[in-house]
Amino acid sequence: MFDNLIEGVQVINRKWQYFYVNDAIAKHGKSTKEALLGKTMMEKYPGIEHTDVFRHISKCMEDKIPYQLINEFQFPDGSLGWFELSIQSVSEGVLVLSSDITKQKEVEMKLAEKLNERNRMIAQIT
Repeated sequence: MFDNLIEGVQVINRKWQYFYVNDAIAKHGKSTKEALLGKTMMEKYPGIEHTDVFRHISKCMEDKIPYQLINEFQFPDGSLGWFELSIQSVSEGVLVLSSDITKQKEVEMKLAEKLNERNRMIAQIT
């Protein structure tokens, strides 16, 4: 049922292994389902254990407190992506739902840059 959603669905077990991932998560993670399943987050994305998103997932797993956040993610190849995440506790560990908002963030950054440029021009005139 979840395999063909455009939103990412992943279940991470208490050993930090990918227990379930849908096709969208594989695409979001620039990977494949087969390459993710059974691997830990730290194996697939070295250094993730030092990020805010990892702390939120860990806190959710420990305290069963759900979180929603927007996360900038740096891939092992150095590229960046933005994801809106909903994290909640499930019996296996945590369920993470995600939407790729990278294009939206890129547009926002371009608009902010143009606004700053415009404001600098106005400041020079006055």
